[in-house]
Amino acid sequence: MKIVRHPYQANIVPQAVREDALCQCVIRRDDTAEVVVRHDAKSKEDAHALALLEISRLKRSQHPLRNAS
Repeated sequence: MKIVRHPYQANIVPQAVREDALCQCVIRRDDTAEVVVRHDAKSKEDAHALALLEISRLKRSQHPLRNAS
């Protein structure tokens, strides 16, 4: 499964190595192959939710809200 929210892409893939995690969520920037965030999850649904939360967090950190003074 792939989630695209410019400028990030998340791939959710099955993980056969670890018994306690069934899926892995890998987030990269659109313009590079470098992994920004990697999470293990117990289900595809959990990995999907983690991906959306992390992408949202990454986008907020890029454009922090300005304090009104």
